[in-house]
Amino acid sequence: MNYQELKEKLNLENIKYAENYELAPMTTLKIGGPARLYIELNDIPSAQKTIKLVSESGLPVFFLGGGSNLLIADEGFDGIVIKNKIEGISILNDSGNSNDLKVDNVEQQEKEEQKKLEARLMQVETDKYLSFDALNYDESDKEHIYVKVYSGTLLSYTIDQLIKNGITGLQWFAGIPGTIGGAVFNNIHGGTYYLSQYLAEIEIIDNNGDIKVLKVNDLDLDYDYSKLQESKSFILSAKLKLYKGDKEKAKDTAIKWAQSKVRVQPYNSAGSSFKNITKEEALKNNFLSNGWGYIIEKELDLKGFKYNGAQISTKHAAFVENLGSAKAEDVLYLFDLIYDKAKEKYNLTPKSEIFFLGFPLERIKKFL
Repeated sequence: MNYQELKEKLNLENIKYAENYELAPMTTLKIGGPARLYIELNDIPSAQKTIKLVSESGLPVFFLGGGSNLLIADEGFDGIVIKNKIEGISILNDSGNSNDLKVDNVEQQEKEEQKKLEARLMQVETDKYLSFDALNYDESDKEHIYVKVYSGTLLSYTIDQLIKNGITGLQWFAGIPGTIGGAVFNNIHGGTYYLSQYLAEIEIIDNNGDIKVLKVNDLDLDYDYSKLQESKSFILSAKLKLYKGDKEKAKDTAIKWAQSKVRVQPYNSAGSSFKNITKEEALKNNFLSNGWGYIIEKELDLKGFKYNGAQISTKHAAFVENLGSAKAEDVLYLFDLIYDKAKEKYNLTPKSEIFFLGFPLERIKKFL
């Protein structure tokens, strides 16, 4: 199916779309060219029809959430961008009814996830960067409660609304931009916690437009990874297993986490540029930390380096920021610089923590 045929089918279904739609304003980095076709999903029925039609077309497609962790090519994306705006939060067992709360082997899954994942960052300068231990506390003695959150809902809004209702567990992820869908897709981490530790199951819309449920252990969740990054399935919702906890303590924790991020992380960035190296690699090289902020600043001496409108942030060297006029190629120039210097000096090959859209594979494959 070509684009003209797809547009005709979208018109028949009364599905609105835009052509040559500018994407840069929809990202946290504020960089990138247009999408050939752009569609917004606001409700489930239209999402099912749209995803079925787009899948049948065989044309390239990208699902856009909050626009963080993303670098778009200056030429844009010669494909279809689908913006997820399906939002909502439901407290599933607020009435005490647990009929909808059956999740196979949840306790065993939690133990497996805890064993599989560990905090990846060896912290230094905890007087400057908030210490994980400073705010960490245990909620495992609290009563569980299940919550369903639709994927287009902002993570920040979700955390705020749940804490107001006395539902805790997500406070560790305060200050992280993006949506619930993106949080699941990337298995985000906050402090010593991963979202997977609070995830029971998700709903996806498959290529036939059907809604399917995937349990947490179907997702191969790991550090900054889920199987969804390969399958490219559309995430519709997430069922989270949270706590009826201390909302004042959770609120205070969320505020402190968010404030610490604002203090040290630049606004116009895509997020942390590279995945932390392993602790074994850090020890082998006699590094005090395995985080790229430390490596770029202390070992590569590149903090503050500018190229045209892009800069390795003076706030936190793990971030590349747009000073106002940066192009995607300016950002990639800095990525190349970090990569080449790290490889030459320590034989380390930085792997991107952000996703690329619209680039030829040859241009970005070394970061993948």
